[in-house]
Amino acid sequence: MSQISRLLLSSAAIFMALTSSGCFSRQMVNFQTHPEKNTILMETFETRDYLVWSKSEHVYWSCAETDNALECQRRCGGKTDLICPATAIFANTASNNYR
Repeated sequence: MSQISRLLLSSAAIFMALTSSGCFSRQMVNFQTHPEKNTILMETFETRDYLVWSKSEHVYWSCAETDNALECQRRCGGKTDLICPATAIFANTASNNYR
């Protein structure tokens, strides 16, 4: 393998590592218990930051109290039929799906 090929391969590997690795954070926005049922409604704000882009999502959850734990299910996004409100930023250009 020539020196140029190794340099290009190394550069591509470094670029992929920098753009695919990032940080994730989840902040709780709202936490509500149902007055009559063992149900808890939560809202979280999730942020994924990468080298050149960022994505934020407002996620709604419903949780059931069982024994000593909470079992929570997403109510939007992921594998559900509903889309969560989201914002994406790429190279100083922002877009969102708010209506």
